[in-house]
Amino acid sequence: GLDFAIPSGWQEQTPSSSMRIAQMTIPGDAGPAELAVFFFGVGGGGGLEANLERWGGQMDATGPVKREAFESNGLRITWIDVAGTVKPSTTGMGPATPQSGSRLFGAVVEGEGGPWFFKAVGPDATLSAQRDAWMAMLQSLKLAS
Repeated sequence: GLDFAIPSGWQEQTPSSSMRIAQMTIPGDAGPAELAVFFFGVGGGGGLEANLERWGGQMDATGPVKREAFESNGLRITWIDVAGTVKPSTTGMGPATPQSGSRLFGAVVEGEGGPWFFKAVGPDATLSAQRDAWMAMLQSLKLAS
């Protein structure tokens, strides 16, 4: 598993799906965002590019999809930042109607025993204000001892 520091103010929740290993509410003046963490077994869940492309496809972006990658504590972390409109879900695990003024942060964490997937979705203003906390959380990731 993974260990990581939960940013101040983020509230842990009981995962709403058996596919999620962790779930949190991210507070903000524009309304809360939600973070879900997924693990599908060693080597499971699809590849890096497929996940980033799928997440990007869940949004009608108002600008370019921003992508960053870095290494921390022996893990390779690649993440995207997409602002725009969240498209209605076809799987029943997202909104039933388009959600404009939204933002999505999605990260694939690769390392021994992985990969793990982190996805935060919510109001653009909420996630924009929490970007530094998101980065601090990603940089805190480490393999559980």
